[in-house]
Amino acid sequence: MDFQDIERFFGMSIEELVATVAETQGEDATMEEIKETIMTIFEQISSNMSQPYTLRECLSFLLKEDLIEVMKTLRFHGYSKMRKDELIEYLNEALLDPHFMETLYPSLANNEVRILEQLCNMNTPLVSTDIMYTATELIRHGICYLDAQGKHLVLPVELKEAFLAAQANKSFVQAQKHNGKIYTACSACVYFYGVYPIAGLQEHIQQLTGTYMTEQEILNWNKFSLMQREEFFFKNGYIISTSLRETPEDVVALQQLQKMKKRFFWPNTEQLVDLSMELWL
Repeated sequence: MDFQDIERFFGMSIEELVATVAETQGEDATMEEIKETIMTIFEQISSNMSQPYTLRECLSFLLKEDLIEVMKTLRFHGYSKMRKDELIEYLNEALLDPHFMETLYPSLANNEVRILEQLCNMNTPLVSTDIMYTATELIRHGICYLDAQGKHLVLPVELKEAFLAAQANKSFVQAQKHNGKIYTACSACVYFYGVYPIAGLQEHIQQLTGTYMTEQEILNWNKFSLMQREEFFFKNGYIISTSLRETPEDVVALQQLQKMKKRFFWPNTEQLVDLSMELWL
């Protein structure tokens, strides 16, 4: 293993790695000692990268409370009286149902697809908060897992096969891209406005996808998406950030601003919404 491989592994230049390690080792550390420390860290992190895990093994790493959370997220029923071993058996069967991945794939975000593609080649070390942040939804939905040591992000071998099969289906891929554009439109509007009229959202979706969605179609898309996000919800003709769910007085105030056509949060937010969609896509 040479330092070019290590640079790719950490996503940093060797100079950046040396500077980072040097800060922890003090001014007296020699270059040889610093590079030896980098190699040691690399070996420790990478030792478990290529080990395959079955879905049953990954489920066994979870606490009973975590298994119940997966059941809730996926809207399964009857889990309140199940023991941990029964929860594992149930999820092992349900997550390996071919229909599960077929329903899941079109609702994945682009960054989640990239994570899964990486995991199809090798387990991913948790060397950055970005990786963990991106994978959070997949973990909550029982797709990805942390290994027994909690150091690597893992895609079970059976789900890896199911993901690759879904990825080879052109209709699933096309649906995933289409849904990703809708999700981007929703996210951009609530991020920049907090509260945004669904009528305005419809215009953005039409610009992005070339198709017009009725309000009910947008509501159905959000309601029945297996990987339903919790960043926004719909109410009284508006898409609303969930950060405002417990503060109805803020929602009313923002709605009044919308009716008055006044801008808030940032100046010229309409342009920022358009720009964010362009960048995120």
